[in-house]
Amino acid sequence: MRLLRFFAGQWKTIFSSPAEQELSKNNLLTTIARLGKEWRVSVEVNPRIYEWRSYASVLHLTTGGSGSGPCARVGDSTPALWLHPTRGVLVSTALNGKASFSRNVRHAPPAGQWSQIEVSQIFDGEKYTFSILVNGTTVFSTTNNKPEKFSNIKIYASNPWAHPLSGTIKSLTVEHKDESKAPNDDRTKHDLCKCYISSA
Repeated sequence: MRLLRFFAGQWKTIFSSPAEQELSKNNLLTTIARLGKEWRVSVEVNPRIYEWRSYASVLHLTTGGSGSGPCARVGDSTPALWLHPTRGVLVSTALNGKASFSRNVRHAPPAGQWSQIEVSQIFDGEKYTFSILVNGTTVFSTTNNKPEKFSNIKIYASNPWAHPLSGTIKSLTVEHKDESKAPNDDRTKHDLCKCYISSA
């Protein structure tokens, strides 16, 4: 038996844009000061038409670069989201020290309909799990053994480097765990500390 102890901070919304908005190239929504190791990005997307027959940019959180090519750096895609008319959803993120780990899931949102996509990285007491959800269903998850924090993250919808999706988004939310309170703070110790028993 093994006792696992970790400090579960509170989820904090660091950016929210509920209104419907048109996607366009190089559309910078905001710049957030920091993004912790645990984060969650959720958005609803409505493709008007898949006029672009390759991957079209929907959302891109980046510390500055596109996340592609030999100059890609960890933080360039944290995360980034594209849609393809036949190959479905493509998500890129910093994972296990790689600047841009990409995963394609064949769940292309139908044109003319709203679909919710959520990308997250959550600590369960033992490991950080990176997940992709489409309409509430987990379609991919894997462990990130090298989670990182980032600062000065730009949020694009869509990015400056790719063709934008022809469509709109709404209900965009970016959250992370609030790590501003120290674990040894007596005022938060009992609220933040959680214990789990593992058979390992």
